[in-house]
Amino acid sequence: FAYSVSHDLKSPIRHIREFGIILKEEYKQLLDEQGMGLIDKIVQSTETVQDYIKSVVGYNKLNAHKLRVEALDVKNIFERQWQFVAGDSLLNNLNFLNEIPTIYGDQILLQQIANNLVSNSIKFVRPGVIPKLNIWFEPGETYTTIFVEDNGIGIPQLMREKVFDEFKRLNYTDQEGSGLGLSIVRNIVAKHNGSIKIQDSVNFDSGVTFVFSLPAHPSFTER
Repeated sequence: FAYSVSHDLKSPIRHIREFGIILKEEYKQLLDEQGMGLIDKIVQSTETVQDYIKSVVGYNKLNAHKLRVEALDVKNIFERQWQFVAGDSLLNNLNFLNEIPTIYGDQILLQQIANNLVSNSIKFVRPGVIPKLNIWFEPGETYTTIFVEDNGIGIPQLMREKVFDEFKRLNYTDQEGSGLGLSIVRNIVAKHNGSIKIQDSVNFDSGVTFVFSLPAHPSFTER
């Protein structure tokens, strides 16, 4: 049902966005500053809805996704997502603090984890603060623990479990989102039979550390 509704919404939302862009480009001389601003809000709102639809579809597909287990290039995956979201200028602000052990899992799903954590670390920072991300590892016999630390606005202690719930948004920030990003991260980790939690930042004055585990060998049972 969610997939069908999302699919049916894509076309009209895309048309609204395209017509908004046409209005702005071809009729700008007929519109005052307020009119142009309203068109910008229309276009931005359609982009928000498109992101929301994409998240809902991805969330529903996750349960049907069969894991393709392989050794993961964790460094490359996080670097590519950081470069994609933050750009080349902030590449030096992504730091790996120790040697990366061999970790197994589904590469496509780890890319989703990396994209969500990287996007949040860049989105939820105080004005004027340059986003930074530290990543380090704690190898284990069966699972390796991964620490992803940001210097963002942080998450209150009472919210650190709730933020993993579906459609849960942080109510102390004006940043928009689907409320599904961290739910997807939790479900991916759980699909690998791992766990995830949030701790205080260790190396920054503000921010949080996402602590999650992924298999240290390929012979594990998918949830």
